Amino acid sequence: MVGAGITTVSAGCSTFDAERNVVKKETTVNPRTSELSESAFRKVAEDSHDEYGAGGIWGHRKAEPEHELAFQGAWKTVLEHFDGMQSEHILVLYRLPESPGGLESSQVWLWSGFDPAAGRTIRRLETGVRLSAAEKLGIYSPAQEYHATAVDNYEIASGRLDAQTLEATMPLAAGAVSVDPATRIGDGGEYHPYWSGAQTTAQTLAATTEIRWSEDANQEFTWPIAVETTA
Repeated sequence: MVGAGITTVSAGCSTFDAERNVVKKETTVNPRTSELSESAFRKVAEDSHDEYGAGGIWGHRKAEPEHELAFQGAWKTVLEHFDGMQSEHILVLYRLPESPGGLESSQVWLWSGFDPAAGRTIRRLETGVRLSAAEKLGIYSPAQEYHATAVDNYEIASGRLDAQTLEATMPLAAGAVSVDPATRIGDGGEYHPYWSGAQTTAQTLAATTEIRWSEDANQEFTWPIAVETTA
């Protein structure tokens, strides 16, 4: 079910067969209407750590970090996969101080998690944001490739220095975290972080970016997510 504040752009695109399963979905998020209350989101975050340990929404800390931002809204999407399994995807907005240009700004926190059925392998987890021409994308993190062959963790931080913002250290046991080349900052910007590899156990992905809002009352953006598994 699509909650308040989310309008489905596509009902979801799925490719099911014995070898390969790809599920994609795009939704339009209205930042003025939150699907989850702050307390409901905190329960979701707590549950993510119960299921994924340090791979949950807040990483190794396993609790919301100290910060100075006001909760703005949270949204959750569940995708259906092969053998009845489900992946969870979370998007949260927190109010940042105005940008140097005087625009209202939000820190976006993204998280995806999936524990595949026996005999299935996760190949790719994707999340992100795609803005209208009126909105501006700011700094994003992660902004580079991290490979499990070289590091055990990757860091996520907003990069803003005018307030204490959200940050986390996420585990990376296998595969790599990367950013799709379609990513770009500025007007109508896009951010497309993803994990890729070959994982037969639970895998998560977290990322953050900044949106600088126009004065348009119809502030909306697109939230694309995708998961690929194989037999």
